[in-house]
Formats: sequence, structure tokens, C-alpha cells
Amino acid sequence: MKKILILILVLLSFSGCTAKKQVPIVAHKNISVNNDYKNVSLAKKKETNEEKILLTLEIPKINLKRGIYYIDSEKNSVDYNIELLKESTLPGSGVSHLFFAAHRGNSKVSFFENLNKLEEGDIVRVYYNNNIFSYKISHSFITDKDGTISVSLDEQKDSIGLITCVKEKKDKQIVYIGYKI
Repeated sequence: MKKILILILVLLSFSGCTAKKQVPIVAHKNISVNNDYKNVSLAKKKETNEEKILLTLEIPKINLKRGIYYIDSEKNSVDYNIELLKESTLPGSGVSHLFFAAHRGNSKVSFFENLNKLEEGDIVRVYYNNNIFSYKISHSFITDKDGTISVSLDEQKDSIGLITCVKEKKDKQIVYIGYKI
């Protein structure tokens, strides 16, 4: 099984588990997660506005269903919503890798507050372009909050990553990985 290693640079400056800034996913060596798909754009189209929703993320286990803004919208930020990291690739046209980040805690933007309840086998759905893409959580891991997250993914499978802080450990973050079913 061929694997790719994606290095996710996520600079999360937390004070009480509140993210301040995030840096996008970057590919290791010559592998790029920014695939050149025709007619697929994460940026909002000129005719859309800041309020336009690109896709919807649903995590039934934690009763979460939330619209995700276009990548260049000011509202595509953990300080406002669940953030779609800008090096994600959309499903439906070749292999895609979606990465989302959100806060935990008790604020009104703590959309991943209950993400710790996810288990292997739980389902995550993405509604995009009149299609439903379902992913099964395969594993999770805790990593240091040092500005990077290394993720080994099967390059032939669509994947999803969900990233948030670990409440009990201010210097750690948790990453959930799932594959399209």
C-alpha cells in the first residue's frame, strides 16, 4: 500500500485552548496536497459573497452539522466557525484530503467541544456539490502543539482530518483521521 506523508503546519497559540492562528497544510518533499483539479476551487467565486457556504460538515456522533465557508472568506476561521484549512482538496474529482480545525472549550465558537467522543468506526459526512461524502474514522492521535502535525495517509484514498486542542493538556492537540467509505 503506497502511503504519502503530509506535514501539516498548524501553529496553534492557545490560551485556555483558544486558537489564535493557523498555518496551512504543506506537503512533504515533492508530494503536493494542492492537486490541480480543473474547475474545482476552494476560493469563493467572484459572484459569491462572504456569506456563501462551500460545503457542510456533519458529525452525527456529536450532533454537529455546520456550514463551512469558502477558503478565502473572513468567516473561514476558527475564531468564527470550523475552519477548512486552505491546502485541503475537495471531494469528487480525484483523491481528496480535507482538513478541518475548530476550538474546544465553552465559547460560542467551540464547535469541536465534543470531538473527544469520536471513536474508530464513527462516521463523518461532507455535503458538497449536491453529493454526500461519508468517511469512517480510522484512528486518532495526540501530538505536541509545536506548529506541525505529520500525518501518513493512503494516497489512493480520500481522507478527512479533524484537529482540535486537548483540554487537559494545553501543549497537546488531537487529530482524527478518516477515510471515505
